[in-house]
Amino acid sequence: MIYPLVNWAQIAQSAGVLDPAYEAQFHALHPGTDHNGQIILPGQRDNGDRDLGWKLTAVSDGQIVAAGFYPVFGNIALLAFTAPDGRRWWAQYAHARRLLVKPGQWVKAGEVIGGMGKGADNAFPSHLHFEIRRDPPSVVSPDCWPSAKFRDRASAVAFIQRHYVVDQAAWFKFYGAASVNVPLSLIQLQ
Repeated sequence: MIYPLVNWAQIAQSAGVLDPAYEAQFHALHPGTDHNGQIILPGQRDNGDRDLGWKLTAVSDGQIVAAGFYPVFGNIALLAFTAPDGRRWWAQYAHARRLLVKPGQWVKAGEVIGGMGKGADNAFPSHLHFEIRRDPPSVVSPDCWPSAKFRDRASAVAFIQRHYVVDQAAWFKFYGAASVNVPLSLIQLQ
């Protein structure tokens, strides 16, 4: 297993699955994790969009089952793969600035599949919205946003807990994820 961004140790998580701060700010439940580049220049408080275009990497060998523009997420890639223990998973990469993959394409763990972007409407600083799903696209479509799918919070929370991996850090630890580290000069797509 490989982390979904190169230089994982330099990545900051800005929102988690079912993150209460996200819910308070946006009045919606968050079904994934948001990750921002952690390279902060002297005299700066955040990274702005310096992580725009950072390479997104396949977490495992697998097949791209969806890739393209979706109104909620912007450009997404949905990777279907089998973990070493035989379980099937789906990893969704959202807000990509650029995709390098097409539906049906097979990829290897660590292969660059796109670059970090800003979402459908460019309203937020660049980041990766990443989801690990337990169920195939026939159950959870690539454009699924649980807060919009259900009228009540309890149903949306139950849906997320049933169909998504809530504790992604534990999931990556369980599967022994490794980081692809590259020089900073090679971290962005050209």
